[in-house]
Amino acid sequence: MIIKNPVNISFRNALDLFIDKYKIEILFQLLIGNKGFNQLKIDIEGINQQILSKQLKQLLKDGLIEKKFLKGFPIKPLYSVTKFGKTLRPLINMILKWEKTNTKEINKIKKRNIRESLYDYY
Repeated sequence: MIIKNPVNISFRNALDLFIDKYKIEILFQLLIGNKGFNQLKIDIEGINQQILSKQLKQLLKDGLIEKKFLKGFPIKPLYSVTKFGKTLRPLINMILKWEKTNTKEINKIKKRNIRESLYDYY
C-alpha cells in the first residue's frame, strides 16, 4: 500500500488552481487593474483568444476572478480579482522579487534554452 505525503497533496491542491501557463500572468494583470478580454489579450504576450477564454473560465470557476458587465452596447465583460484571488498577491510579489534578484541567471537560462531549441529540428 502506498501512503501519500499530505504535504505533497496540499502543495498539488494549491498549484492546481494557477499552474497552467497563463493563469498566474492573468492574475498578475488583473491585480494591476480590472481589464476586459481584449486588453488582457494585448497585455499577455503570446496568448491566443482560445487559450485566454479557457483560462478565464477556469479562473472564474475556481473563484479567483469575477466577471462583471459594463453597461452599454455592445455589452463588455470586465474581469477583476476576487477577495480570494487577492490572497495570491504576496506570492506574485515574491515571484517578482525572486526574478529581480536572479535576472542575470534567468536570462542566461532563457538564452541557452533558445539556442538549444534551434537545434531540436535537426
